[in-house]
Amino acid sequence: MTGDSSGFIELPTGTPSWWAEVYSDNALLTQTASTGAGTARQDLPTSSSSQPSVMAVMLDRLNISAAAPPDTATGHQGCRVLEIGTGTGYNTALLAHRLGDANVVSVDIDPALVEAARARLAGLGLHPALRAGDGALGWQAGPGWV
Repeated sequence: MTGDSSGFIELPTGTPSWWAEVYSDNALLTQTASTGAGTARQDLPTSSSSQPSVMAVMLDRLNISAAAPPDTATGHQGCRVLEIGTGTGYNTALLAHRLGDANVVSVDIDPALVEAARARLAGLGLHPALRAGDGALGWQAGPGWV
């Protein structure tokens, strides 16, 4: 990710360019994987952070509330969310802050991303359930997930 033919540019944490990108309203590539060797080497995107304004619209359209009435099937109070694609954990943090840790489960196919997000979230005092796995398989914890 250092200016090769892929067009990706690595921005070391804490540099002025890094802060400008982090606070921009742009989607950010957060992880790549290298394939090939020598002149055939390519960095392929494997994870990104969605554009913040897009995340805000998606969260707004969920119309979620920690004070939602009890679910008639389960009796569970408030909304619960199953997020597919933990990534950096940014959106997971927003959900956990709004709904509480017990009401958020986030699944990502990449175990390394899950563990990195778990550490970041713990640093914020947030401890939602994070799982490495295929989000297409859903979550087996029971009904009532948005």
